Amino acid sequence: LESENATKISSNKPDNWHWQLKEMIDSESLSNFCKNKAFLTFNYDRSLDQVLFNMINAYEVSEEQKREHFSTIPIIHLHGQIAFLPHQKDKRKKYGSHAYGKHDFSEYSLAAQTTELRITYENFELEKETNLKLANHYISKAKTILFIGFAYDEYNLDRLNFGNSAQIYGTAFGLDRYEQTRVKDYFKKRHNKDINFFDNNNPDIVKNIDAAQFLKNIIDTENVNKMSKITKKCFLWDENK
Repeated sequence: LESENATKISSNKPDNWHWQLKEMIDSESLSNFCKNKAFLTFNYDRSLDQVLFNMINAYEVSEEQKREHFSTIPIIHLHGQIAFLPHQKDKRKKYGSHAYGKHDFSEYSLAAQTTELRITYENFELEKETNLKLANHYISKAKTILFIGFAYDEYNLDRLNFGNSAQIYGTAFGLDRYEQTRVKDYFKKRHNKDINFFDNNNPDIVKNIDAAQFLKNIIDTENVNKMSKITKKCFLWDENK
């Protein structure tokens, strides 16, 4: 719950990951904003969900239209999440919804906050039929796969299918030379893929590139190469900094 900080995600500064994410996916059209992207996250909190809704909230359409468009963006919490946000429509809601950043520990509120949490090892068969299956569907359709804030745990990676022709980029913030090499070797040996850290063969530089700078690097690369914003992207998210 402490990861849910409304003040932090409302800050409109270029050195924040949500500001750079908006720069990457923003569109004059709300319908285009909601197309060709999927977000897969291993986080329980809804910071990413709320950031995306805040972006939609800036469009001058009705509240109902905002909620309808938000519901079309695939946001998959592979380990479950802390309840649902008030503007999230989902038939699985059993205890209503829980406001973002509201730290309420009453019995009713705790029930709302924990009903969607899952322990991976206990629910692997269920995952294969639900969230994991959906996650691999969107990965298979993506032209660009972006890992943001990952430690690249091989158990988590082994459950995902990278058999398509997508380009893969990732953060390596805080990862030393050994860890960076381990991740690169994993993708090459297990999936015959290269992962781009934007390191220019300098591991000491890349370990200091946080999520915001990483997204800016992607934006700059797309601008230089004249790549379209609507290229199908799959974001694998594990970042709240």
